[in-house]
Amino acid sequence: MDLLKKKTKGLCSECYRIVSAQVVAKNGKAVILKKCPKHGITEGILEKDLNFFKRVIKGRYKKEPYPPSQRMLMINIAHECNLNCRLCYLTERDKRLNFKLNDVKELIRTYPGHTIIFSGGEPTLHEKLPEMISYAALRNKMTAVVTNGVRLSNHSYVRSLKNAGLSYLNFSMNGFTDRVFKKIENARLLKIKLKALANVKEYGIRTQLSFTMAKGINEDQFGRIMNYALNNNDFIFQVRARVATGIGRNIGEKNIFLSDFIKRLAAEARIPYEIILDHWLSKNAFPNAYYFNIEYFGFLMDPVISQKLGLKSEPCMMERYLSKYVGKPNASRLVSFDPRDPRRPVFALVLFSWPDSHNIDYEEIRGLNLDTVTRDKKIVPYWDGIIRNERYNFL
Repeated sequence: MDLLKKKTKGLCSECYRIVSAQVVAKNGKAVILKKCPKHGITEGILEKDLNFFKRVIKGRYKKEPYPPSQRMLMINIAHECNLNCRLCYLTERDKRLNFKLNDVKELIRTYPGHTIIFSGGEPTLHEKLPEMISYAALRNKMTAVVTNGVRLSNHSYVRSLKNAGLSYLNFSMNGFTDRVFKKIENARLLKIKLKALANVKEYGIRTQLSFTMAKGINEDQFGRIMNYALNNNDFIFQVRARVATGIGRNIGEKNIFLSDFIKRLAAEARIPYEIILDHWLSKNAFPNAYYFNIEYFGFLMDPVISQKLGLKSEPCMMERYLSKYVGKPNASRLVSFDPRDPRRPVFALVLFSWPDSHNIDYEEIRGLNLDTVTRDKKIVPYWDGIIRNERYNFL
């Protein structure tokens, strides 16, 4: 076994204690070996493509990827929910555990990061959500709401969030068929979700589409999510896609890794995998095994990338070239802007391969600039919090 990392931290999946660990090459995979004083050595697969993992850790040139001011805080303000999904990391359904308004205000005042994200459960069920948004906005914080979208089918409620000063939404959309919604959210939601998105679009609220890929259920929907987002780039600025994993209420252990997901993106975008991977590694100061992101329009307009993809030197060819990847309407919008113009349309792609108790590497999770908060108001890294919550129920 080749040693890839001599020293890191992992989690004992028996007692959920943070323990010393190493990362090794084993059977063509990157494997984390964790040593617990009580339960001995256990292991988990960090990444099934060993060469991918080696390139990721070799590509780093920053030890601390995010200063405190660039971090974001997710507060699970509500434990209640209006759905009974088969995938949920916060499984406790007790309204008495909801965050109080004054506690949320204190967190907003004292957190050094630039963004406050309201989540749950379903945060739109918390009656004080608009007031929380307003309080954060008045203190120059960006605000976001992570939602299943059901309440946003109510036109006046969307207006209330807009008027409160909401910066953007993270809107769960796992496909475009009721078959998919029934298997994941346990309800037929397509009409409700589309109505909610129409309301959000009407009010011009910037939106991330959040997609969870579950093997054998909705892998074929990723391309449809991409196309919908591109065709609605006037309000959707990002697709955030993650893989289903064995945290909380789930449908099985993690079986799709980040290398798999980038290959899926490459296939849907009709762009060679190596071109996407090289670009990501060259632009990212701290690439890691769980989190991939590119600004898709900027990527396509990069002269190095466009030449690799066969763009001829004549300026008149740019729109035709872009149309192949983003559609004619977006291509027309893009060519009317200088690539350096800050007003140029943007479209981000973010892919997550969430760790679980078996394969969390505490060095790798530093590549995500997201924190969460326990009920006793202790700030912890997001992935650490949602995984250890399985044992300690502290979120």
